[in-house]
Amino acid sequence: MAKDDLLSIYGVEPPAPHRARTSLALLFGALLASPLAWSVQLLVNYGLASHACFPSDRPRSSLAPGWEWVEPVVTALNLLCLAIAVVASLVALSVWRRTSGEAEGGHESVIDVGQGRTRFLAIWGVWGGVWFALQILFATISIIWVPACGS
Repeated sequence: MAKDDLLSIYGVEPPAPHRARTSLALLFGALLASPLAWSVQLLVNYGLASHACFPSDRPRSSLAPGWEWVEPVVTALNLLCLAIAVVASLVALSVWRRTSGEAEGGHESVIDVGQGRTRFLAIWGVWGGVWFALQILFATISIIWVPACGS
């Protein structure tokens, strides 16, 4: 006997009745892609830019010889990570719309009965994606407008 069948015998709704409308991998991919993209953008940019401008015990006023490729690579990486964050937000929004009728009532009643898990995770994916996309966007703007090595 399935778990949902057992719950229905006792008159209890499963905590995420519309979870079959989306895959768990898609939901968690949309939830985690934006923070992972931001982490990659932050760590790789920091490593590349700091070594190109500070390869030894003294900072340089311009990029180290042979490191001219850093600026276009860092800009391309930022744009790629920004695209990943935006797509993840849109996927999470799609999941949220598919599961928007998961529980009756407003957010107060959903919290009281503990239903709407899929919808809850999807809306966190939407807002998390928006905030991480904004962080990546601001970092991209600073990379484009601020000269390398502060020169």
